[in-house]
Amino acid sequence: MSLLNLLNIGSIGASTGQAGVTVAATNLSNIATEGYNRRSAALRPEVGLSQSSSRRAVEPFVERRLLIAQSSASETQAESAALQSLDTIFADGDGSVGNALDNFQASMQELAARPGDLAVREQLLGNANNVATAFQNAAAGLDQARGDANERVRGGVDEVNQRLRQVGALSTQINKAEIGGVEASELRDRRDGLVREISERIPVTVIESGSNGFSLTLNGSQSLVSADGKVSELSVTEGNGDARITKIAAGVAVDVTSMVNSGSVGGNIKARDGALTEMRTKLDQLAFDFSTKYNEVHRGGVALDGAAGRNVFVEPTAVAGAARNLTVSADVAGQPEKLAAATDAATLPADNRNALALSNLSSARFATGGMSVTEALATLTARAGMAVQSAGQAEAFSTGALEQVSALRESVSGVNSDEEMVMMMRYQQAYSASLQVISVADQMMGELLNLRR
Repeated sequence: MSLLNLLNIGSIGASTGQAGVTVAATNLSNIATEGYNRRSAALRPEVGLSQSSSRRAVEPFVERRLLIAQSSASETQAESAALQSLDTIFADGDGSVGNALDNFQASMQELAARPGDLAVREQLLGNANNVATAFQNAAAGLDQARGDANERVRGGVDEVNQRLRQVGALSTQINKAEIGGVEASELRDRRDGLVREISERIPVTVIESGSNGFSLTLNGSQSLVSADGKVSELSVTEGNGDARITKIAAGVAVDVTSMVNSGSVGGNIKARDGALTEMRTKLDQLAFDFSTKYNEVHRGGVALDGAAGRNVFVEPTAVAGAARNLTVSADVAGQPEKLAAATDAATLPADNRNALALSNLSSARFATGGMSVTEALATLTARAGMAVQSAGQAEAFSTGALEQVSALRESVSGVNSDEEMVMMMRYQQAYSASLQVISVADQMMGELLNLRR
C-alpha cells in the first residue's frame, strides 16, 4: 500500500467519523421533534460517509400499518363522540319521553276514574302537550346530532384538501431536490407528517415505486395525489340534507362517500348514517304508532258535548317526521270538555268506558314489533345505550392498537438517546483513529522526503 493510499484512507475515515458524529448529533437534537425520523449513516466502503448521504430510518410496512391504525382510531373516536348525545336524549327524568308518557298514561287513568272532572281533563291536556314536546325535543336532539356530524364531515374534507395541496407541493419539491440522488429527508418527514394527518380524517394508501414514485389514493382506489404532484381534491355536496363526498374522476363527479369508511370523517358518517339515523327512524315510528292509536280510540268516544270523531293529536301523514311534528290536535287543544271519555251521549257525564279503553292502551301491544308503547320506548332506549357503549369499546380497542403500532414505529424510526450517544462515541473514536493514520502517513512521508535529500 502506498503512502498516498494510506493518506486517502485516513482522510476518508476522518470525514466518515466527522459526518457520523453530525448524523448522531442531528438525531439527538431532534429527539423531541414531532414527525422526525431518525437518520442512519449510509456507509460506502470506497467513499465512506458524507453528511448528505444519511438516510431516514423508515420501514414502509410499519408506516402502512400506522396509517391504517390512525384511521381506525380516529374513526372510533369520532363515532363515539358523535353518539354521546344519545345518552342525554334518551335519559330518564323530567322532560324525557318516558317520563311524559308515564304522566300521560296516569292522567288517562284519572280520567277513567273521574270522567266529568274538568280539572282532571285539564291535567290530561297538559300531559298530552308534554308528550308532544318530549317527542319534539328528542327529534330535535337527534337532528342536531346528525347536523353536527354533517358539519364535521364538511370541516374534515376542507382540512383534507388543505393538506393534499401541501403534499402535492412537497412531492414536487422532493422530486426536484433528489435529482442528484441525495435524499431530501426533511421534506419527506414533512410530507409523511401531512399524510398521517390526512389518514386521521380519511382512509388513504401510499404507493411508492422507485426513488421518487410517490402517490396517494383514497382507500387504495381513487387518486388524491399523483406521482407528479398533481392533486385531486374532494368536494362536499348535499343529498337529502346530508353531506356527501364526491371527487372528479375522468371528468365526472363520483360519489365516494362509501369509500370514506374510516378516519374522523368516516366515523362521523358512520354515526350519522348508523345509530343516529336508526334512533330517529325508531322514534318517528313510535310517535306515529302512539298518536294514531290514541286518535283511533279517542275518535270512537263521545265528549261532554255529545260529539264524537275528534283527535287528541294531529294525525301524522307519514312515519318520517312524526316525532318532530307531534302536537295536540286543535280538536281538543284548550278545550278539556271535548276529550271523549264516554261511549254513549245518553249516559253523560258519568260514562267512562272510552276513558277506560284509552287507559288500557298503556299495556296494549299496538306498537311496531308487537310491543306496548312503554316496551317500544325501553327497547329504543336500550338500543341507544348499546350503540354508545359499543362505540366506546371500539374506541378503546382501536386506541390500544394505535399505541402498539406507534411503539413499533418508534422502535424503528424514533431516536434513542442512549443508542445515539454510543454511535457518537464510536464515530468520534473512528475520527481520532483516522487522524492518527493521517499523522503516521504524514510522518512517514516526511521521513521519506528527508532520505531523498
